Amino acid sequence: MLPPKLEKWRERRKQKNDIKQRNKEKSQKKRQEAMEKRRKELLKENEEARNERQEQRKAERQQRIEDGEIEEGDEEEEEEEEEEEEANDIEAILAEEFEEEEEMEDEDEEPEEDAIDRLKNDINDVYDGDLNSLDAVKDVLEEMLIPRFVVESGKKPHIVRHYITKSLRYLIENRRSIFERVYPVSEKTAARLLTTGYKHLSSFGRWCPVALYDGDCVLPLADEAHPTFPAVYQSFVYFMSSAARRDSFAADPRRYLDSSAKHPRVVVPIRVAVLGPPKSGKTALASRFAKDLGLVRLSAGDALRRVLQEQRKTSLAKEINRHLLAGGVAPEELVVRAVETVLMDTRTSVRGYVFDGFPCSMRQVKLLTQHGIVPHKVFLLNVDHQELMIRGTNDRLRTDKPYVMHDSAQVLAVKLACYRKESDPVANWYREQHRSLCQLDGTQSKWLLWETALAEAKKQTAHIQQYVYRVRRDTAASIADMCITDREFLARLGEYRQYCPVRLQAHGELVDCSETPGLNYAAEFRGRYYKCAGPNELAKFLDGAAKFVPPLATRLLPTDDLLPKKVLQSAVRSKFPMQLHLQGYCPVTFLSGKQRYEALVPGNKDLLVEYTDRLYCFSDEGARDCFMRKPELYWDLQLPAKLPPLKNPTDVTKLPIPGYLEQTLADALRNAMTAAANFKPKYPFLSQDRSAAIYIGLHLRAYNPSSPAYTKQKYRRKLEEFEAQCRIIQQLGDSMTLKYKEPSKRPPKLDVNLEAFQKLKRQIDEPALWTS
Repeated sequence: MLPPKLEKWRERRKQKNDIKQRNKEKSQKKRQEAMEKRRKELLKENEEARNERQEQRKAERQQRIEDGEIEEGDEEEEEEEEEEEEANDIEAILAEEFEEEEEMEDEDEEPEEDAIDRLKNDINDVYDGDLNSLDAVKDVLEEMLIPRFVVESGKKPHIVRHYITKSLRYLIENRRSIFERVYPVSEKTAARLLTTGYKHLSSFGRWCPVALYDGDCVLPLADEAHPTFPAVYQSFVYFMSSAARRDSFAADPRRYLDSSAKHPRVVVPIRVAVLGPPKSGKTALASRFAKDLGLVRLSAGDALRRVLQEQRKTSLAKEINRHLLAGGVAPEELVVRAVETVLMDTRTSVRGYVFDGFPCSMRQVKLLTQHGIVPHKVFLLNVDHQELMIRGTNDRLRTDKPYVMHDSAQVLAVKLACYRKESDPVANWYREQHRSLCQLDGTQSKWLLWETALAEAKKQTAHIQQYVYRVRRDTAASIADMCITDREFLARLGEYRQYCPVRLQAHGELVDCSETPGLNYAAEFRGRYYKCAGPNELAKFLDGAAKFVPPLATRLLPTDDLLPKKVLQSAVRSKFPMQLHLQGYCPVTFLSGKQRYEALVPGNKDLLVEYTDRLYCFSDEGARDCFMRKPELYWDLQLPAKLPPLKNPTDVTKLPIPGYLEQTLADALRNAMTAAANFKPKYPFLSQDRSAAIYIGLHLRAYNPSSPAYTKQKYRRKLEEFEAQCRIIQQLGDSMTLKYKEPSKRPPKLDVNLEAFQKLKRQIDEPALWTS
């Protein structure tokens, strides 16, 4: 602090000296002007006196000359002496009248050494006073429990500023809760506070507010292996799932409580199934679900064993025992009944379940569906055959395996064959009916596999929570990925059926969404299902569905006879005597062209629409879509009096040879020649020209659009066989050597290729080889 203050003192001293110098120069200037003025006055007075003396002297000198007392020339020396005396007298008078002022030393001027001592004393006094005041402020802040940060300010300013910013970042980020106090307590203390009624359970219940804020939709576990971390805030007790989350809550509780309305606290049990071939890792993944999320892991064997152990006196257990004691297997109906019985457990209803390798057949899938057991997400682990055999071999070498032969290569091959037979129908069912299938790569690391599966399960659970939350609040909710089948969707369709209510109300357009696969843009409102045209329309419907449906909706869906319907050309004959309106011209292009003659475009007979007992033909798909959305604009157009002439098709047989080939064979021949040029066929014992000609002929027969499907399929097989026989020459050239090799040392396919090569030589002259 001393250098800046000393610099200011020096600046003030310099300014003071400058003022003194300016005043001195100003006074000197005034004195010189006054002396000059006085000198002129004295000179004038002397001049007048001298003139008088000269006149007097002149008269006296003339008299004396006449008297003969003096000679001429003596008076000049006297005059010069008088002038010098007069000049000296003037300077003496001026010096006497204008005495030069002596410089007075400023008694108030302070030496620099004294100023430094004074400034040091002032700084010490200020420091002592500030230190005393700061101690008093510290005491007050400590009484108010306001945090305090100590920063070493002796470093460079930018370093000190960084430390201050770093220290205050905590308060800036959590400024809403600076004066809030959260008190961490133990589980026993929290239970005692709740039991005595001194504190109350928060509205979150056992949900962790921080986990909900972070998007975790699973109710945290609360047992010995998963302790909770309670904290007291105001009059309520909150339970956190980890110590780090409790610290985050204590730092800024308002952040998590103010956003609680955005996170629905709905307990949704997680229901997943893990399917895959043997040794694919499905049991490990299912066990991880059960361990980390508290789900009940169930397989077909687990369900049967639990029924036999826990409900051994029930009729179901007796019936299962009857089949097992007879040496048979439990029927799939009993397995599904056992699963349904186990799923009645309270833990299953709250936490959920994970099926381990179940269901594994279409019979089990249909039985589960009949009993209302549908997993929300089905994980299918894909692992190739070679990797499964390697895993089976490694697993068989484990020392803790009780039945080693159960994992032999033969048994594993049989298991894989049975799985391949039943897996595709099961996967297709969940993919097409419930849209809940999620395929995972079973060869990736188990940690990545677990993180991927967990993210998918939580995403599905969060979607279901949001659905339940919005339905309870009587607002629209998306039903995408809700395992709703097409049959269930059609049974609960609203009054707009599969037409988009948003486009109908906002733009008056009839947008048929039945051709859009899936339910990605479907929503439920007041027990009815509605389908939207796209994501923007779905967002608008979810924000305010009430204004798009009756009674607030102003536009209703027309009756069936006023709805446009697409018609196939094959069904036109059944519409007789209905005729094409506008003589087959496209009404959309006609109206878009302002009903002019040039806008009459003939429609495509494959693009037909029925509306108000009329058939309309359109030039392209876009024109038909415009008509389907707003048919009232185009249905009653009238043709002008003058129509363009009809275009009669030209018979290609009447064209010249080049035109005939261009219209009929050009494309097929170009494709065949291009394929021959790319493949470069060389058939054994035939020339390259003949080989290319045979290849082109087979290609033309295999891809002839006029041939039946079975004929094209037959010649495609012939073409593939011809290509394989052409490759024999290259394969023999790559595998044959100049020296003789023993049969055991030859390449595996050399003898087979040689035999096929010799056989082609015997068959080359058979006439039916290429024509049959």
